[in-house]
Amino acid sequence: MRKAYFGIILCAMMFAAFFSGCNRLIQTEYYSITPHAEQEPAVDNTEAILVENFAELKNAILSFVENGVETGTVRIYKYASGDVEEDVAKATYEVSKKNPLGAYAVDYMTHECNLIVSYYEVKITTTFRRSVEEIRSIRQVGSKEELREVVASAMGSYKERVAVRISYYEDYDPVQMAQEYYERNPGVVVENPQVTVNLYPETGATKIMEISFQYQNSHQELLEKKTAILTNVAAAAQYVRYAGSEWEKMQLIYVYLQRRFSYEEGESINPVYSALCEGIAEEEGVARAIWLICGQSGITASVVKEEKDGSVHYGNLVVLDGIEYTVNVAHDIFNGSGLQLINNNPVEAPEPLDAEESSDPEANMSEGEAEEQDMQESESEMEQDMEQPETLQPEEGETQVE
Repeated sequence: MRKAYFGIILCAMMFAAFFSGCNRLIQTEYYSITPHAEQEPAVDNTEAILVENFAELKNAILSFVENGVETGTVRIYKYASGDVEEDVAKATYEVSKKNPLGAYAVDYMTHECNLIVSYYEVKITTTFRRSVEEIRSIRQVGSKEELREVVASAMGSYKERVAVRISYYEDYDPVQMAQEYYERNPGVVVENPQVTVNLYPETGATKIMEISFQYQNSHQELLEKKTAILTNVAAAAQYVRYAGSEWEKMQLIYVYLQRRFSYEEGESINPVYSALCEGIAEEEGVARAIWLICGQSGITASVVKEEKDGSVHYGNLVVLDGIEYTVNVAHDIFNGSGLQLINNNPVEAPEPLDAEESSDPEANMSEGEAEEQDMQESESEMEQDMEQPETLQPEEGETQVE
C-alpha cells in the first residue's frame, strides 16, 4: 500500500518536471498593433527671451502679445536701466494699457520676478480678449480714403467687426462712411447695420480703431436676400428690354412693380428686399429699387431724399430721352394714380435780348444820340413839306382843271 502511494507521488513529480521544462523550451511572444495617430506639435512657450535694458524688456513683453503667447519667460542679464522688479511692473502696465495692441488685445497681464544667482527670470502671464487671428488681421491705414476702403470691404462682405491701426489719428467718422456706402450701394448692402466705434487706447497719436457692424439678419440670410434682390432686378430689366424709348421703359418698370404684389405700407430693416420680394413697401425701399432697375435698364437715375413736414421722403430723379423728371413711385402705387413724372425743365418763353444782343440800331444808342436823331428826322420832314406844294382838293360842285 505504501509502495503504491509512493509510486503515485513519484509519477506526479515527474509529470510536473516535464511540463516545467517544456515551458523553458517554448518561447511565446505577443504583439500589439495600433494605428499611428498624428499629434499636433505643442507650442513651446518656455523658451526665454534675453534682455539687458528697459526697451528690450518692453519689446519682449509686446512680442508675447503679438504672437498670442499666454505664458512667456524673460531672462534679464546685466540690467543697467534701473530696478528690475519696478521696471518689470512698469513694462507690463505700459504694454497692456498704453500700447495700442495691448489695450486692444489684452484683458489683464501679471508677472512673477525671481532672482536666480546672476540673472532674473521673469514669467509673464497674459489673459487675452482677442484671438491670434483677430490680432493678426489688424490692418494698417494711413489716410481717410484707406479707412473708407476698409469700411466698404467689411460691409460688402457682411463682417461683424474690423480693426485698423492708425499711426497719426485724426477725427475720422467711420459711422458716416458706413452710411454713405449704404446709400450708394443698394444692390450690395441689404440691411443698414448699426455701427459702433471703439478706440484703443483712448489717448495718444497712435490708436487701434475697432469698428463693429451689428446686423439683425444672419450672415447667411444677408447673402440669400442679396441674391434675391439681384435676381428680381435682372427680371425687371428683362421685362422692359424691348421698349422703344426710355419713357416707355419707365412706364413698364412702374407696371412691373405694380403687378407683382398688392403692396402693403410698412417699415422694414431690408427695404429693397421687402419692396421687390415681399410686397412690403416704403418710399426708401421703392426708390432704391427703382434706382437699381433703371441702372440695369440703361436709364440714368438717382435717389433723392428730402425732409418735409417733419418726416423724410424718398423719390427718384430720372433722365428719360434727355429730359429730367422727378418721380415718387411708392406714392403713385399707393394712390393708384399711375406713374406721375414731373418735368424738371419745362419749356419756357425766351427771355428778351439785352441791348447789346439786339439787332435794332436804336437799342444800342445813348439817350443823347437818340434825341439828335429824332431832331434830324423832324428837320428832314419839314424840308420835304416846303419843297412840295399843297394839292387842293376841289370843293363840291367844282371841277378840277388839269
